[in-house]
Amino acid sequence: MIAEHLRSLMLILLVIPVSINATTIVDTGEGTGLSATLSGDPVFGQYFAGQITLNSRTELTDVEGWLSYGQDQDGNGFTVSIFEENGGFPDPSGQIYSGVASVNVTDFSTFFTADWQGVNNVSWLLDPGIYWITLEVRSGQSLEAGLPNNAPNPLALYAHKNPTSPVWGRAGPGTVYEYGFRVSGNVVPIPASIYLFGSGILLLFSRAFKHQSKFADD
Repeated sequence: MIAEHLRSLMLILLVIPVSINATTIVDTGEGTGLSATLSGDPVFGQYFAGQITLNSRTELTDVEGWLSYGQDQDGNGFTVSIFEENGGFPDPSGQIYSGVASVNVTDFSTFFTADWQGVNNVSWLLDPGIYWITLEVRSGQSLEAGLPNNAPNPLALYAHKNPTSPVWGRAGPGTVYEYGFRVSGNVVPIPASIYLFGSGILLLFSRAFKHQSKFADD
């Protein structure tokens, strides 16, 4: 019983995230070129995705796209999601996180001026790996907005698809596909002190168990 409690304690200690100050993880810069249309319209609309790579366990707090505002008739914004990687595309069955982004119209001085729009103050914890950010106008949403291209520091890969299609297609390379994405968050290391503490507990338990076993044998 004691052994089980100690093992459980160590597992809890090992998974406690300890974050550092929020920082910019991805910043392509602002697109300055022509805009593609982010919309749920089955004929003219498109969904967009950008691939990111995380080298450390990371908590994403803000995930945004550089959008030029068109119209949002129902006020329900658009959807920002994180998907798993699958062969250079977002995995259709691999959605990890999803959130609704409310478009703040006051950020736009006039129609079709651009600003960063997305989900903020979230807590999306991801292990090291390759992921996709998607911008979609899903059922119940009516946003029509532009994604200006030619971001100065583009992502390695982009993808896009028709709202009615389950299949993503390659977008790029080339400035016409290089849309703006910005991601902020916290690197979440597991401190060495926790490893040492946990290892010390196991060592003490191991010695106590051996000592108890010796007396039992005698």
